Amino acid sequence: MLTQIEFDRVVLDEAHTIRNHQTKLCSAICLLRAKRRWAVTGTPLQNNKADLFAHFRFLRASPFDGFLCK
Repeated sequence: MLTQIEFDRVVLDEAHTIRNHQTKLCSAICLLRAKRRWAVTGTPLQNNKADLFAHFRFLRASPFDGFLCK
């Protein structure tokens, strides 16, 4: 339902909640369509550098913008 709307901006507060890029939550959030995307967190790294992958994927930052959500 929300994936059918194109938002002007999606702000993901507490972005560290999507640190595991294999979860359904991360996939659902990445499917949101938006012209602009913000990811706000005080703790971008909790365990290792791989935690950032989900953030870059959500932000569609190059070179991670090629990893489409399922």
